[in-house]
Amino acid sequence: MLAIKSKYIFAFISLISFSCFANGLNNGTSDKSNIQCKIAKVNEAIHYTIELKNTGNTEANFSISIKKEDELACSNSLSVKEIILAAKSSSKVVLSVVMSDRIPVGGQESSFVIIENKTSKTTEELQFISVHSKPHPFLFVTDAIIEETKSKVENYDWAKGNLTNMLDKLDKFKFPKRKVVSLPRPTKVWSSLAYNTSDGEKAFQMCLAWKLTGNTFYRDKVIKFIKDVCDKEKGYLSIGAATTGVQVHEGNFFLFLAAACDVVYNESSFSEEDRENINATFRYYLELNRTHMSSLGIMNHQASANAGAIVVALFLQDMAEVKYLTEADGGMGDQIAKGVMADGWWFEGTANYCYLVTQRYTLVAQAFENYGLDLYHRRFPTKVKSKDFENAKEGYTGMKFDIWGPTGKSTRGVEDMVTPYVSMMDEDGFVVSSNDSNLKEPNEFYELAYGGIWYRKISMGN
Repeated sequence: MLAIKSKYIFAFISLISFSCFANGLNNGTSDKSNIQCKIAKVNEAIHYTIELKNTGNTEANFSISIKKEDELACSNSLSVKEIILAAKSSSKVVLSVVMSDRIPVGGQESSFVIIENKTSKTTEELQFISVHSKPHPFLFVTDAIIEETKSKVENYDWAKGNLTNMLDKLDKFKFPKRKVVSLPRPTKVWSSLAYNTSDGEKAFQMCLAWKLTGNTFYRDKVIKFIKDVCDKEKGYLSIGAATTGVQVHEGNFFLFLAAACDVVYNESSFSEEDRENINATFRYYLELNRTHMSSLGIMNHQASANAGAIVVALFLQDMAEVKYLTEADGGMGDQIAKGVMADGWWFEGTANYCYLVTQRYTLVAQAFENYGLDLYHRRFPTKVKSKDFENAKEGYTGMKFDIWGPTGKSTRGVEDMVTPYVSMMDEDGFVVSSNDSNLKEPNEFYELAYGGIWYRKISMGN
């Protein structure tokens, strides 16, 4: 295992579900909803509701079946297989899926339901993803990582010193009081909760402090913070903005808030209503994040928001949303394929932005690794990046960038992003500042990447 010295004491040493509706056939035309995903333990049943609508003026006869049912590990059943709908009427069909022990923890199986309108001779195929739920925590830390970290603290002075430094800072820290503020942002004024982007990270650190010391003071403090943020009447759900910053800050806040919730989610201090509020808050963030995603929005703001959304989706174990956030326009694949230049530098150029985007996606890669996925070695076909936004400012202080230089490889990946800055470091590992960047100190993403990429290659003899 790799021992890591960084601002998080161990900094990753080893290197529920919601109501599901899918529209059926609408007067012989397709009205397909997003792919739906739910989680379950072995032998638990998942129920998906499919709403069939006949908006036509005549009676319609529907046939409902499960595609290749005999090839599925999970038991699938439909509440009805044939139905006649009168004109201007609707009915609901339930797909029930019982999780099989043949699906590994964190694994998934897709069920495809075929809906045939025999009257209009049209068909619709709907996909439902059932995931064998993975027990928390599994994002940035796991129980095994925490136990290994405790061992490091007991046996190594550097680890003990890192913990002491973190505890000293946390003991002096107070979360801001929950309140709504209206502040001018770069383009307009809007209202939000008064949290800072770093408050999510502080919550995660408090979770680590509790796990490593056993002091419930840290646990109770972060649980209260989570309850405040996720309160359905006065929290994020009431206003749709958590921080006094913009999209990039919201992404960082939610990335670490999800990591904190991952550690304390099963604590008895949370009621079932509290957990529902957490899940609903994360669903709302994902919903709002989708409205910002754009193939033109290749920049640190959208990349940070995207990284936060992916970690949130992974917390929910919504693999359909994880796939969407990875592959959609403006998603992670789009950001990396367009925003990473041939030499690995993030196109915005300054070390600030390069480190920010690289750190976010390396954290996503580590969460993937802990869940059983592999982003460290995934490659995305290189894409040409257009200039951002027609209303963006040109010139020295603007945000319209052309990418110059060679085109490089036909693919891009996280591995490319963590390597190019070494040549710009001084003898202490600090990257020389450029433009509006400050001096960048050594970042934990180097050690995460070493554990996720090169340590594995070395151990495999590559």
